[in-house]
Amino acid sequence: ALSGLSATQNGSSLTCTQFTGSVTRINQAYCYLVAPTSGTFSISWTANVGFEYEIFTVQNVHQTTPIDAESIGTSCGGSFSSLSQNLTTNTGHTLLLDKYTGSLDSTHTYGSNQTETKARGSYLSEPWGPVSTTYKSGGSSTSTETMTRNLSSPSDNCADLAVLAIKAASPSASVAS
Repeated sequence: ALSGLSATQNGSSLTCTQFTGSVTRINQAYCYLVAPTSGTFSISWTANVGFEYEIFTVQNVHQTTPIDAESIGTSCGGSFSSLSQNLTTNTGHTLLLDKYTGSLDSTHTYGSNQTETKARGSYLSEPWGPVSTTYKSGGSSTSTETMTRNLSSPSDNCADLAVLAIKAASPSASVAS
C-alpha cells in the first residue's frame, strides 16, 4: 500500500495499492472496496504533497478478487505524439480503466473502443499536469489489451499512462451511470 494513503466509504476502509513500475509525472495508486454501501466517501494522504482522485462505482465485479491486473508506462525525454500501454489480463470480460498524466497542454484522442470519462485539463488547472481518463471492455478471454493516447497540438514530452483491469463477476463489469 502507498504509505499514508487511506480512504473510507461510509466508514468501511478501502484497500489502496500503488501501481507497480516506474513513473515520471506522479505516483499512481488505486483504492477499492467490494460491495460498498451508500454513504460518505473520505480520503486522506499524510504525505506533504497534493493529490488528485476520481471516485466511481463499478457494477458486476468479482466479489473476492476484483483487481485482475495493473500496469503503468511512461515516456519522458523527447517529443512524442502517442503513448500506449499494454496489459495482459488473467480473465476475460474485464473492465479496463486508464489515467494519462502529461506535461504539456495537447489535444487527446484515444485508442480503439476507449470512452473518455474525464476531459483533459490544462497544466495550469491540474496539479500534476493535463489528465485524461478512459475505459473500455476487455476481450472475452485472457488477452493482451492496449490503452492509447494520441496527442497533437502540441505533442507531449513527459507522461505516465496507468492501466487497471477490473475482474468481472459474470458476465462483465461496467461503469455504473
